[in-house]
Amino acid sequence: MSRLETSIRTQVNNLLTLSEQKGPPINLRLLLPHRHVIRAYPANLGQKKAQLVPVEGGFVIRYRNMGGSVNRFSIAHEIGHTYYYNLETSPPSKLGVPAIGIADEERFCDLFAAELLMPAQFVSNEALTACSQPPYCPSTEALIKIAKKFNVSTRVAARRLIRDLAIWDAIALCCQWLNRPTSRDVKSRDNWAWRGIWGYKPERYGKNLYLPPFRNLPRIHLDALNDTYEKYFRKGTPSTKQYKEPISNLKLGNLDTFLRHQGYTKEYTVSVSWINLDRDSWDSYIDDHFFSSGDSTDMKGSCRILVIIPLGSYPVTSSQNLIQS
Repeated sequence: MSRLETSIRTQVNNLLTLSEQKGPPINLRLLLPHRHVIRAYPANLGQKKAQLVPVEGGFVIRYRNMGGSVNRFSIAHEIGHTYYYNLETSPPSKLGVPAIGIADEERFCDLFAAELLMPAQFVSNEALTACSQPPYCPSTEALIKIAKKFNVSTRVAARRLIRDLAIWDAIALCCQWLNRPTSRDVKSRDNWAWRGIWGYKPERYGKNLYLPPFRNLPRIHLDALNDTYEKYFRKGTPSTKQYKEPISNLKLGNLDTFLRHQGYTKEYTVSVSWINLDRDSWDSYIDDHFFSSGDSTDMKGSCRILVIIPLGSYPVTSSQNLIQS
């Protein structure tokens, strides 16, 4: 682990011990007194997600109410900022040099929030349990179960399992049906596609496995994405599905080439789930934007697809061989 990761894990473990928490989900309210936080409450903050305010006797945390898992991450992030204050003064005063010795405050607080909400000491057993049932490998269903267990977003769960802790040898993608502009002012109907809005891969593959920068909203070429709605969701069947996807269809960075180098020549398992989806709004969206005249507009977040592509050898039988070296 890096010095930053070691520092964060130490601080989180100390907080968990002080608040006597022994499993997920982490109760943030029990942690607040140990960092001199008097209360946390929703407030109108405009575009700002949260704010740590020093007051007499400690701090208050104000956050924009954006839903359970988002609120939890915002509060955990602000708790991280308390490590950059002198708690012996009232109100707490900002330290010139942080006691934890990490100068990049925002990065520390983001990593601190992820570790606090999904502590390493609790995650591996939950990941093993989630993969102990068919298909016995990382899947969207397992990711959603773990996210619910820890009361975090699927994005935070994917990052912890795949990138931070390297427990899952897999790729996680979140895709949205978007029309990417061809110029600053004009949008073409030809540019509607499933586009990646975030994604994670195991760091250990480095440049051998390339995923395009997700800030560019890359087009995702997976037949599974196009088939899911018509074949499964529209018929009212479960919104999570396993597919055998031809290697030639996995057009994302160099994913198809990478899998061939791993020994897969014809097809590969892809797990797909709909998230943030209301069936009526999706049907209305399809009708409005595919069967009507007039210009289309970008979808408003009601429909996203979560994709998991396992890369390693499964099944696993213990938390020891679940964790990648």
